[in-house]
Amino acid sequence: MKKVSKITAVVLALAMVFSVFSSALTADEMSGRLSNWLKSNVTVAAAQKKVDSQLDWTVFALSRNGDKGMNEEYKTHIDAAVKASERLYLSDYARISLAAMAAGIDPADIGGKNLFKLIADTKAADEVYTGGVAYALIALQNAKTDYSEAAGKLKDVLLSAQRNDGGFNTFIKEDPANQWSIDSDIDSTGIVLQALAAYKGEDKVDQVIGKAIDYFKKNQMDNAAFGGWGSVSAESTAMVILALCELGIDPAGKDFTKDGKTMIAALSDFVNSDGGGKCWDGSSAVLTSYQMLMALNSYKRFAEGKAGFFKLSRLAVLKDEIGKNELLQKIPFVTDLIIAVLNFIIPIFVSNYYSGN
Repeated sequence: MKKVSKITAVVLALAMVFSVFSSALTADEMSGRLSNWLKSNVTVAAAQKKVDSQLDWTVFALSRNGDKGMNEEYKTHIDAAVKASERLYLSDYARISLAAMAAGIDPADIGGKNLFKLIADTKAADEVYTGGVAYALIALQNAKTDYSEAAGKLKDVLLSAQRNDGGFNTFIKEDPANQWSIDSDIDSTGIVLQALAAYKGEDKVDQVIGKAIDYFKKNQMDNAAFGGWGSVSAESTAMVILALCELGIDPAGKDFTKDGKTMIAALSDFVNSDGGGKCWDGSSAVLTSYQMLMALNSYKRFAEGKAGFFKLSRLAVLKDEIGKNELLQKIPFVTDLIIAVLNFIIPIFVSNYYSGN
């Protein structure tokens, strides 16, 4: 009987182990559930013709995930909402610009405003929050017009905001009177690296990135997730995944794998039974859900060798979605131009060659 009971115990233990592994959702399964939950819980109508950050980010996340269902309605909404807004901030310009580009809308003409120009005209040195500056920088990186000077100022603000431990804080500057501005946090560090990734290869930027990556490694939880104040967080984990993918670093690679568990698998623990992303109190939340969806899509793009998640410019989108050969087919005049140039140059070359001989 003892032998039988031991065998039974082993079988039950193995069954529990396999049930844990089988319950882990794949990246595609997570994306599908999160996407469906967002579409059921965020609507353009609920925004009531006002600028709504949750709607903007949801449209952005869904659009980048290939779901364009809300885009036409959002286009009408955001034009009216921006036009009716008495005051918008840098973070609003940035967020709306990203959502607009993902939805196929030109941020240079929304509600009678050029959001790119409004970002460029903002005095970067006076900004308070790293998140607004970071997303504003990403927006300018995707503008058709050259805003390199303004982008450079935003970049410098971010570079100067790094804390001694290598991370970043919600606040750009440390203020002894504000205890919340002192310590680094995972989320802010991830957001800043998403913006600085475009400048990878520049010495100063690489130094900042290297210190921030070390900060990530020192603060990863034993279950491969990230968080703060001793607790794990879907949002923090998502922000790190986004940052690493933009930097070309595999978030499922050995450097960020704990006891065989990857960061992607760690996200599976945060998908509730209703399909939404689990926030700090266990309930499904919009912010948690769209950040998780963004992270999963960035990882999918990374794994498939596609353009980065924040590459929103027209050329980047074309290369991403239709590939190099199809891109050329979409622009047939390129081939004709090459032929015309060759037809002009070759006769001159032949004439000069024979006249010289």
